[in-house]
Amino acid sequence: MSQTTLFRIDPSRNPILANLQDDAASLLISKGVRNNYKAGEVLVREGAPSDFLMFVMSGEVAIYKGDVEIDRQPAGGVLGEMGVLTNQKRTATVKALTDLVVWEVQAADFLAVLDLYPQATRSMLAALVKKFEASQGRRVEQASSLQRATDILSRCISPEVVQTVLNHRTPDELLEGSVEEAAILFIDIKGFSSHAENLPARRLLNALNEHLEVIIRSVNLHQGTIVNFIGDAVLAVFNTPVPLSRPAVAAVNCYLQCIYELREMHARRRSRDAVCFDIGAGLNFGSVVAGAIGSQTRFTYSVLGDEVNLAARLERLTRAYPVEVILSESCVERLSIELAERCLLFDRVRVKGRGKPVSLYTLTELGPKDREAFDQARKLYLKGEFAAARKAFAKQPGAMAKFLAKRCAQLAKVRGLKWEGCYSWVTKE
Repeated sequence: MSQTTLFRIDPSRNPILANLQDDAASLLISKGVRNNYKAGEVLVREGAPSDFLMFVMSGEVAIYKGDVEIDRQPAGGVLGEMGVLTNQKRTATVKALTDLVVWEVQAADFLAVLDLYPQATRSMLAALVKKFEASQGRRVEQASSLQRATDILSRCISPEVVQTVLNHRTPDELLEGSVEEAAILFIDIKGFSSHAENLPARRLLNALNEHLEVIIRSVNLHQGTIVNFIGDAVLAVFNTPVPLSRPAVAAVNCYLQCIYELREMHARRRSRDAVCFDIGAGLNFGSVVAGAIGSQTRFTYSVLGDEVNLAARLERLTRAYPVEVILSESCVERLSIELAERCLLFDRVRVKGRGKPVSLYTLTELGPKDREAFDQARKLYLKGEFAAARKAFAKQPGAMAKFLAKRCAQLAKVRGLKWEGCYSWVTKE
């Protein structure tokens, strides 16, 4: 029986029959049986014994590692020869993509035929080496494609988030989420909307991206993770998904690095009359829910929770106070001594969504004497002694002292004021 009687041989896909002499191929074919499979049926499963090999007579099969398709074989292909030769278990699962006809030969019969034709064995092994090299080339190409896709994705979202997504086998695991302790940094670009009315779109976008590049670089430098861009604002977290020993310190140092680099950039941009944006920042520390938000078909990685909302509200309050950054007490408590000494408690307030008052801190350059005087004035203010507090603040340097002196003067004029030692921003944000 000629080997072409039953098979359309493709030497690039079927190195066994293509390299067997006609009498050897006929003997091999005579020991096999024909089997039919419907589209979707499984021919062999990964991990099963390699007790036979298959020649694809018609149709096409798909080869899977786990749930990932790694190859396809049309008519003329051969399946399972490596497992038979090495006596190893199946390394992949094979499914019929179409209605399929295969010729199955038992492992013992195949090996017996090869023993009778050593020249054919050498030719077949040479062909298998070429097949292996081609397979390796495809794997290298696939790995390169995956790396390119990962690199592109890492430019869209944080590389740490990309790795977190890749580390989970199923969307369900990501959608479950987890509760993590983290420092939250919310940075917003100020003045973007007002400039949008007067600048060409391309120039405006370039200016925004240059500012965001500084922020992104600083977050990456301090091992934070950007989980979201909200318009012209950036939400970054420290300690999830990348664990840090001192996340609050990293978050504050990240902010300080941003300010330093932005000031240098602004000096260069002003020399050529380019647009410069100021920033406002809110820093908080607490429990967040971290994970995927959405459904199995489409989701985004982010963090949620009241502590995230508070960080955003603290940033928003930088528009009301003469400061660029506001820190919560829970963040200040976790700073190094050096950084904590730079933090100034300047107000206690009620904000939307919080029942208890929130202490507001900012970073200050006040010396010990001026700081002590400011603290005394603040204590008078929080006690409700507005007249005395106004006079004390009026003697202090800096924009914050002037701001609070003006507030004390306003509060002193309110008749029947029920002062609880905190200012309410619930309806004033």
